[in-house]
Amino acid sequence: MDAPQLHPGETLWEYFHRLDNHFWSPRNELVTPLLVFEQFEEFFTLGRETADRNRRGSDFISELADLVENRPPAALRDDPARTREFNFKPAPLKVLLSMREDYLGDLDFIRSKFRALTQNRLRLLPMGERQAREVIELGASLLANGVEDRIVKYVAGAGADGEGAEITVAPALLSLVLRELNERRLRGGPDAKITLDLLDLEQEKILEDFYLRTLEDFPGGVRTFVEDKLLTTGGHRNSYALDDALTQRDVTQPILNQLVDRRLLAYEDRHNTRRVEITHDVLLPVIK
Repeated sequence: MDAPQLHPGETLWEYFHRLDNHFWSPRNELVTPLLVFEQFEEFFTLGRETADRNRRGSDFISELADLVENRPPAALRDDPARTREFNFKPAPLKVLLSMREDYLGDLDFIRSKFRALTQNRLRLLPMGERQAREVIELGASLLANGVEDRIVKYVAGAGADGEGAEITVAPALLSLVLRELNERRLRGGPDAKITLDLLDLEQEKILEDFYLRTLEDFPGGVRTFVEDKLLTTGGHRNSYALDDALTQRDVTQPILNQLVDRRLLAYEDRHNTRRVEITHDVLLPVIK
């Protein structure tokens, strides 16, 4: 689809309400634009790292809110001659903001501009066993018998004998494991399958590679923090207050944000205190 050209200085409201702006499919059919802002939490992290980013981010939110709430720019309302160029009815448009749940409280900073934020919200929960199996079954032709069950329990951290326990699966972790298993399968040729032997041989190496690859861009103090502060002596997860984490050698807010984005760490708010911890128990043996 070829989108209409954005005019210099044109706001989002003006772009989507301009009378001669239409969106056509390759089959020459009118379509409804969908604006997707993935990892929207970065507006509250990377978007606030400097005064200039903060200013540009605030300007963007104001424009996006005007578009969603159908508020024409004040300058346009004061210029009757230009009003003939626009359709003032709500634009046929959908907007999706996708963000991590730990940043949900930060939406309060922009809620006053977005009434719609409180009207349409969907919480994506961790996968259950049934959903995880549905994903794995998409590649059933690449799996040997019995592998599907072991993959589910492995990614859930349930162990090979975890019968009867309620299983939850982190989608990002499942995606990582399936991708790595497939790459290792291909080393045996295009007709090779993911077998129980391959899973047994590679499962710890997959997470080890993920862990080392995630930390390779950062100074050594960051790995020391993860291994010494976020893991108990017995090898269990240990959440750490964010304020205290930022006093550790080499640990900064941007680095922690990157480790959260890479799904190694997660933020959690408890008793008005933001804490940081390792995302999943299945990573603990490798880190230990």
